[in-house]
Amino acid sequence: MGIRRERKIVQKDDHYWKLGIFYFNRSDSALFVEKRFGIGWTVNLGRPIVWIILFVVLALAGIKQFFFS
Repeated sequence: MGIRRERKIVQKDDHYWKLGIFYFNRSDSALFVEKRFGIGWTVNLGRPIVWIILFVVLALAGIKQFFFS
């Protein structure tokens, strides 16, 4: 069994999906995973770098709104 196949099996485990739509698995090194439903990708909220990126994006949006509205 290859690493990709094992990762897909783990990513489909209900234990790692919070509220059915948020993927949270600290032991999975992937930043992006396939969505459970529909087409596309979602982020692995178990990775600290994802939280940093989300914070930076929200901070930039807030700064833009504050200074340029």
